[in-house]
Amino acid sequence: MAHCLTRQHYSRLLALFPASLGNLLLLRTGHNRGKAAPFSLLKLIGSGTFLHDLSELPELDDLFSPKGVILDAQRRAAQLFGSSKNWFLVNGTTCGIQASVMATCSPGDYLLVPRNCHIAVISALVLSGVVPKYIIPEYNSGWDIAGGITPLQLDEAVNELEEDEKRVGAVLVTSPTYHGVCSNVQGIVDVCHPRGIPVIVDEAHGAHFRFHDSLPSTAIEQGADLAVQSTHKVLCSLTQSSMLHMAGDLVDVDKVSQCLQLLQSSSPSYLLLSSLDAARDQLSKNGNIFDEPLAIASETKDQLMIIPGISVLDLPCFASELIHCVSHSALQICNYWDMKLMTFYMKVIKLFLSLLAHGQ
Repeated sequence: MAHCLTRQHYSRLLALFPASLGNLLLLRTGHNRGKAAPFSLLKLIGSGTFLHDLSELPELDDLFSPKGVILDAQRRAAQLFGSSKNWFLVNGTTCGIQASVMATCSPGDYLLVPRNCHIAVISALVLSGVVPKYIIPEYNSGWDIAGGITPLQLDEAVNELEEDEKRVGAVLVTSPTYHGVCSNVQGIVDVCHPRGIPVIVDEAHGAHFRFHDSLPSTAIEQGADLAVQSTHKVLCSLTQSSMLHMAGDLVDVDKVSQCLQLLQSSSPSYLLLSSLDAARDQLSKNGNIFDEPLAIASETKDQLMIIPGISVLDLPCFASELIHCVSHSALQICNYWDMKLMTFYMKVIKLFLSLLAHGQ
């Protein structure tokens, strides 16, 4: 029987012709795996980035309803970081803070929060309709640095609201602060949990705490219900990728997931997601990864302390040796991972300090 080539068949054949010359990409990535990328960008970052910049595929799982590789990666992260539940974030720690507030508080509720909170907390208040009850943190006038809040301050603030018959939705603590000051999260949890108040911790700068004995305990280890960490700041994932950790049963898991879906992009970057899993894998296979940077930071601090005219920030509530140096930003220590470069810088600094100490 003869087969007639209809207009419909003809159009399909035309569509398949390019595929006969190579793989034809039918995904929603306009750069066509780098083939249509701007040459200047392709030259700068190479083709590998574009090859792996993929949109949602069944094999890559769905961030907002994970059942495959993303679910497995998040479970592995939860196990490593000691949480009962983990969410990968592609809109940074900001969206994790926003989702945490929205999932624990209703419009009109009060959120107890330190006055030196991150702007992400302010945006969370705007989005959720929650009312802030600010607590003035401890302050070191010598260094002009704000610290954390104490359990006593928190207890007094909660009592004030309860006397006025105001509902406290949650407490949010920044620990560590940008300058490394850690709050007594365990003490804060002891104040809140008997009252049924969940504790959220902005732990953006403390994602590394769990991975060395000399570092402070993590917020989750101290009993916090939700902790948001900037994996990209102090660990090795790509910028804008973070993690949200949960423990206990005081917070509704499904509500957190719903809030995250509301806040995050519906087209999440799989480069960011894979970088989070890679950072987790790196830590799981390199248990001593912080030994050298901690030793270098401690030695540098000791060298600085013997130089007349140089002060070293050394408060007992501060987090670790990594941030005890004089203005670590002045030393240009942006992260802890480029060990060869960091070791070189430290040797130069030590040589300079040695010459300075001997008046040369």
